[in-house]
This record gives sequence, C-alpha cells and structure tokens, in this order.
Amino acid sequence: MRDVEVSAATTEHPVDDDRLATVERWAGELIVPPGEDPAVQLADGTLWHTAFEEALAEIEAGRPAPSPEWRRAYALPLGLQRVLSDPKPHLAGGLELRPHQVDALAALLAALLGDAERLL
Repeated sequence: MRDVEVSAATTEHPVDDDRLATVERWAGELIVPPGEDPAVQLADGTLWHTAFEEALAEIEAGRPAPSPEWRRAYALPLGLQRVLSDPKPHLAGGLELRPHQVDALAALLAALLGDAERLL
C-alpha cells in the first residue's frame, strides 16, 4: 500500500492508508493513482481533496455507495484520471487511444480541474 503523509493541518480528516483505501473502495476509483504523491494529490484546494473529504462525510453518514450528487461532481474527473494514468490509455474494449484522443481527454480533465478549483 502507498505511504500517505498529509498533515492534519491541510485536511479536515487526517489522511492515512486505511482512510484512503476505504474511500477508494467506496468510490470504485483511485483518488490517488499509482506513482502520484498523495500529499500533492490531496492538498487543500484541489478537487481530489474535496472529493476525499466529501466521500468521508458520506461514508460517515452511512451511505454504502456514492450519492448521485457525489457521482455528478467527481465521477468524470476520476474516470478521466484513471484512463490518463495508464501508460497506454485505452477504451474498455482494449482499443488503444490515439495521441490526439489522449490530448483531448487531458485537456478536458485540465478544464474540469481548473473550473472546480476556481470555485473551491
């Protein structure tokens, strides 16, 4: 499992391997992809930090799965992050994406992150 060191001062809930694993199982997506620094990924002011915090709130409220609101806010960016974190991004059927398709998805993710983080 990944070592996660994000200070409690930067997050409402201290982040540790167990909490992160719980959120990722509940969400069905990795909040912190392999190879990424959790301290950077979950820093205050990022969409991923907000997704993590809101997921923990829903889990603590007893939701067995993400609410429709949580999915609307975070499913697309998380899915794009998953696809783009693959060294050879591909469709579910196995077809490898062409470079211009990867560029378009990366631009979409960047736009989503920028918009979300301007509102945080």
